[in-house]
Amino acid sequence: MNLGFMIQTGPYTFENIDTAYNLIKAAIKKGHSCSLFLYMDGSYNINKNIKPSGDRNIGEMMEELTSLGVEVVGCGVCMQYRGIKKSMIVSGATRGGLPRFGEMVKNSDRYISIGF
Repeated sequence: MNLGFMIQTGPYTFENIDTAYNLIKAAIKKGHSCSLFLYMDGSYNINKNIKPSGDRNIGEMMEELTSLGVEVVGCGVCMQYRGIKKSMIVSGATRGGLPRFGEMVKNSDRYISIGF
């Protein structure tokens, strides 16, 4: 089964990215494939320059997902509006637009949107 996720919230404000991360890891462990689209403030989650002190490192968590074969895509327009340059995103993640998001949803057997 292919599971698609979209996160609309930024890191450390809500635990939505943690929920998606844990669901994705559990799904992969069961043999499913997953994709993750980061939209609006969710695009902050792939910024490798965020270095929390004494807290979980969400950038490293996203990099871990890409290393497990998860397609992690940040909305390019959302990133542009938030000053996130291509050089700032974690290894393995890419930028894409809403057409790419549409493809991800179309290719998903189940789609989960986590937002506000």
